[in-house]
Amino acid sequence: MAAESAFLEKPWQEVRSDMRVKLLESEGEHYVLARSAAREQKERSMRLRRLKRLRDELVTIAGQIERGTITRDKLLMKLGAAKKAAGRAYGLFVIDVPEPDASLTGFAWRIDRAKWQKASRREGRYLLRTNQLPGKDGHDAAELWRQYIRLVRIEESFRNLKGDLGIRPVYHQLESRIEAHIFISFIAYCMHVTLEMRMKPKAPRTESAQPHLTAQRHPDARGSNPDHRWAQPADAAVYQARQTPSPLPRPTWLDPAFSTATGDLLR
Repeated sequence: MAAESAFLEKPWQEVRSDMRVKLLESEGEHYVLARSAAREQKERSMRLRRLKRLRDELVTIAGQIERGTITRDKLLMKLGAAKKAAGRAYGLFVIDVPEPDASLTGFAWRIDRAKWQKASRREGRYLLRTNQLPGKDGHDAAELWRQYIRLVRIEESFRNLKGDLGIRPVYHQLESRIEAHIFISFIAYCMHVTLEMRMKPKAPRTESAQPHLTAQRHPDARGSNPDHRWAQPADAAVYQARQTPSPLPRPTWLDPAFSTATGDLLR
């Protein structure tokens, strides 16, 4: 709590238009608080999606209880499956489960507004800790953050080489063939980096939107699939640069109010 209060007094330093950082020194170590607008939007969208799915499941369970078509054992199994699917979002709900000898009509649920607000304040923020002193001009939060990003890029290159580019496993036995295998994988990685750098001027959000676009699915004609991901307006530049058709924008009528009590949170 003391560290959080100390962070409040520190000024934000802008690294780029959607990224701000601030630095705190404590007991020989340095803490960098980073706030990313793009990451904040992504995490909020993911949490809302899980909350809505959990809400729908709870409404379904309540309907089954009202009709008398579910037992207590099945109720607990459904809640366990819903908890696994919702992840941390499950903790934002207060769910009242009746005692074994009580009627299931006592089942109730609501959202914990205090936990919701606390989770919302942390969206898009993460903390870095280091004992390294950047530069000769003193401690600079932006420089520490850039060093962290360089480390992430190095780790990402190893993941690409070992994963998509197939540098391992190596099935060759002759030394010349092993060297050729590694050489081709390295050339493939160089092409990957080159294409990425060439794409950036056309679509600055290509890298951040890559996971979203990889999972993108076109809706069917009748819109019967409730799980598909719809395109965001900011992704238009990415689709244009790739010369691929953009999915349809998500219609607003697919997002009903959460409930009378919580509609302002999950509209």
